[in-house]
Amino acid sequence: MRGRLIPRWTASRFEQRVNERRLALVAVGRGMVRLDPGMVAWFDRTFPDLVTGGTLDTSRSLPPGFAQRYFQTSRRTQRADAPESGIYLFEYGRVIGFHTGVVSSAPINDELDHFVRPKVTTGRGDTVVAVTRYLAEIAHRKVHGATEWRTATPPPRQERRREPPPGPEQRRRAPRPPPKPTPVPSDDYMLLGLEPDATLSDATRAWREQLKLNHPDKVAHLSPALQAFAQQQTVALTQAYERIKARLRAR
Repeated sequence: MRGRLIPRWTASRFEQRVNERRLALVAVGRGMVRLDPGMVAWFDRTFPDLVTGGTLDTSRSLPPGFAQRYFQTSRRTQRADAPESGIYLFEYGRVIGFHTGVVSSAPINDELDHFVRPKVTTGRGDTVVAVTRYLAEIAHRKVHGATEWRTATPPPRQERRREPPPGPEQRRRAPRPPPKPTPVPSDDYMLLGLEPDATLSDATRAWREQLKLNHPDKVAHLSPALQAFAQQQTVALTQAYERIKARLRAR
């Protein structure tokens, strides 16, 4: 729309016009309604190729339900005959912003609440700026998804640190640890009275002492049953010692 006259829209082609681009600025009123060219140029530069604009004269007869169909907003119930005068911002043919086109005569404040109402003078330069800022913030939220129009530059996105790919040496598989020796049954150690970390010399010494206690000469004066038990104990001690000795030598 840069450098072009802002067209007048008719009710019959309004739907086509308002859907030409994503955003549309429409000045609505009775008679020779005017949409400020500076506002249009600013929107066109801020949202390139996304904005179209026009004016609508509501003094002419409009189709029944025209206002309620195209100008209905969540906060405002339009009259059945004609939409309220002001400047509308559309997105995909639906109203997303509205301003009466007039602001307070007080100096412009950056707070949005001061951009709208009460109705006093019109046609001043600061009025155009105020209306433009108000509608531009709405457009910016819709197009860019920002929560506010005037925001500080967001901090740079911190990407997750990626470790460099492993080199040829790192890709080599680490040598497998030697297999752990098969644990010695605890019964063998208990039978000889040994600790789990006993050495071969400790096992030999314990085995010999146990054999002396169960020697036939030591139990000759005992009953035949106890003598038989001592003989079985000697066999068990010798078998346990041989298993412990084999495993300790295999380390």
